[in-house]
Amino acid sequence: FPSHDMEVDMKITKQMLIEKKACSEQVELFVSLFGEEAKVTKANVLKAYKAGLILDWAADNLLDKKQLEAESNG
Repeated sequence: FPSHDMEVDMKITKQMLIEKKACSEQVELFVSLFGEEAKVTKANVLKAYKAGLILDWAADNLLDKKQLEAESNG
């Protein structure tokens, strides 16, 4: 989870979830919360968590690990 002083320039889209084979219930929940896409922000992550989106799956399947490693080492 990014610290408050680190910006992550990323968005998650419905299409990304489908391409990564997210379950239909999670895709539907994402769309009900955010529409077709959402920027990754602390507020949106908290909103997703409170609504029941599976954040571990999202982190494992959607985040650019090379970008996160570079930012955490920088």
